[in-house]
Amino acid sequence: MDKIKNTINYLLIFGWLAMGCSGFLDEKPDLNMVVPESIEDLRALLDNDVNVMSQDPAYHEVTADNFIVLEQVVNNLPIAVRNAYLWENDIFEGASNPDWRRPYEQIFYSNVVLDQLELISVQQFQSEEFNDLKGSALFYRAYNHFNLMRVFCQPYRAGVNDQGLGIPIRNSSNVNLISSRARLIENLEAIISDLETSLELLPDFAIVKTRPSKNASYALLSRVYLYVGLYQEALDNAEMALGLNRTLLDYNQINPALTRPFVRLNEEVVFNAYMLTLASLVTANALINPELYDSFETNDLRKRLYFNNPNPNHGLVNFRGSYMGDARLFTGLANDELYLIAAECHARLGDLDKAKGLMNEFLGNRYLTGTFQSISESNQTELVRVILMERRKSLMHRGIRWSDLKRLSFEPEFAETLTRTHNGKVLTLSPGDLRFAFEIPLDEIEVYGLEQNPR
Repeated sequence: MDKIKNTINYLLIFGWLAMGCSGFLDEKPDLNMVVPESIEDLRALLDNDVNVMSQDPAYHEVTADNFIVLEQVVNNLPIAVRNAYLWENDIFEGASNPDWRRPYEQIFYSNVVLDQLELISVQQFQSEEFNDLKGSALFYRAYNHFNLMRVFCQPYRAGVNDQGLGIPIRNSSNVNLISSRARLIENLEAIISDLETSLELLPDFAIVKTRPSKNASYALLSRVYLYVGLYQEALDNAEMALGLNRTLLDYNQINPALTRPFVRLNEEVVFNAYMLTLASLVTANALINPELYDSFETNDLRKRLYFNNPNPNHGLVNFRGSYMGDARLFTGLANDELYLIAAECHARLGDLDKAKGLMNEFLGNRYLTGTFQSISESNQTELVRVILMERRKSLMHRGIRWSDLKRLSFEPEFAETLTRTHNGKVLTLSPGDLRFAFEIPLDEIEVYGLEQNPR
């Protein structure tokens, strides 16, 4: 127990140091203060999901279009939140950027575990715990490299922009290594390599869903492949994950009278993660886009479970349907996303019957019993459009929408232009806009000379 406490202290010390860094990747924590030496120490590092692990970027949810902020409230938002909402070129204005810092913290801890495992005695090498730890660290490293890629890079398509600017890949806890921006294809290859290796090491299911598992690695691979438009690979991995567990919640069995209807770590959850807290996302400021809210039919139970009652002052609603079971926004991996990935991929690959079968199975658990009318669309493009809309409705406030807007920008039939009005001016964000890649923090530019995302 003392070793675990010391390891947590080490983790917190490093987190404290990182808060005041001149460049996050440049920090040199004193590893001699408390060096994690045993498997128990290393497990404690990865299990600290309350302070560091399993916390995902948040500001891209502000830049997306799932919620709106009343005109009179916008100017009172925190500066970075307001800038993100208004699609300003410089969101953080030189201030610390948690969407960059926290993923690289998690990557650092993952690399500490991987590097220290190399020093553990051969006798322990084949232990299940050793393999689980190594697989978990690889999963976390891939998970966070991917989060950084989809926030700080332009969308990727194989053969289109392979050499586009990626993010620095960190595969060692040695902070003296010089960082530079990789290429997008290199980011993708690193993410996939880590996840494929993790599949060889992790158990099918974790003891608790706050830990990675083989099920989670398949699910994350399906998310990654969908983002880069590799639909057969996305389908294969979604089906592997669903082959391990395809449980869906029956929303008829969820009590809408509860303030927070969903239970944390429920049966659909594959891997638990949540969005870094932003006040604008968990208070009355974040009002659901009326067009999105109106797209839910009366008998669609998501409408009852995801939102509170309309505010009598303006008729708009707030979101309350997080799978975290509280005000935090769930961003992890779950079976509902896997159903939607598999259905979209089947539709894109031409198997419309399988796509419709999956969607009907999925939506049948989301409507009031006996009221759902099966999808019968026979046009491939229109079926994909239906699935994309259901995806937006089911996965709202999970950090998915911004990624979808980016990946769909390659397809004129699905690409969208976002608009907002502020101070009498209509603001627009069009497909392919350079602002879809957040600016690299200025301190990282100064320390490493990283190439900034153009504006």
